Amino acid sequence: MVKQALCFEKNEAFQEFNQGKSDKLPACFVPREICEAVENNMLQIIPYVVFYYVDFAGGKLNFFSYTRASGITEERLKDKISLGVGGHIDSVADVVCDDVTVTPLDEEGTAVSDVYHMNAANLKDTVIRVAQREVREELGDIAIIEKIAAYKDSIVVFNLEENDVDKVHACYMVPVQLTLEEMQAMLENTAFNKEEVASISVLPLNFKFLLEGFNFDKALDAMMAELAEKFDIEAWSNVAIYIVTTFVFNIFNKAVTYDDFVKALVSKLESEAVAEPMAVAESQVPAADSEAVVVVEDTVAEEGTPT
Repeated sequence: MVKQALCFEKNEAFQEFNQGKSDKLPACFVPREICEAVENNMLQIIPYVVFYYVDFAGGKLNFFSYTRASGITEERLKDKISLGVGGHIDSVADVVCDDVTVTPLDEEGTAVSDVYHMNAANLKDTVIRVAQREVREELGDIAIIEKIAAYKDSIVVFNLEENDVDKVHACYMVPVQLTLEEMQAMLENTAFNKEEVASISVLPLNFKFLLEGFNFDKALDAMMAELAEKFDIEAWSNVAIYIVTTFVFNIFNKAVTYDDFVKALVSKLESEAVAEPMAVAESQVPAADSEAVVVVEDTVAEEGTPT
């Protein structure tokens, strides 16, 4: 049986649709050998679920992660750490769409894919359906699968251009925030597919570091650099870390006002009985290798309780 994938054409219409400038975008099933050729300008739609837990009190941002098995078919992903669970949309049964152009057989009697004129709601529902299926196939029938649907309006789309494989895939990332209890249950109850997954764990990031430097962009760049140095993380997961971390920072930034900082500062100064005036200097973010800063845990946490 010929492998196929649901694809969009890689053109301006794709960009306009994702920017909300058009209502619908045609998609169709294309044989993988065709859509994986860069010159055909096709983008395979890949749902990609990322699970995370925010420990604001402890200053940690914990991502569910796993190491891909060495026996998987995609050579470029073997033994890499991944935060995302996902895969191709490869079956007509996956697609949610009520505006379909049925395509007749061609002159040689070969079946040609119908065209699905997908609106934003159709695409979100299709992505969620496949995302749930992929999580079930790779991690087992875990309780949080149903929670994925609650995040269909949080889907983030990106397409990398670093190599020929990236150029023909569009990531539809579904970021799913878990509670501590849900993360613990996920680690304890996951019956992962050992053909695809070698091990599961938690990747804990020091979110507190990003806040204390008062220069988020510079601190985040330092964190990403340290991640690249310490761990072999696949490209899409690096993008996911960047997006989710920025999202969580924005939540914190909106919740905490200038007055909150002033009150905390006054309280701290009073408690320490500081009488001399405070010197004002430009905030400096420590280098990632500074002993005073632990941006990323030295090792990925083993299966069990998030740190």
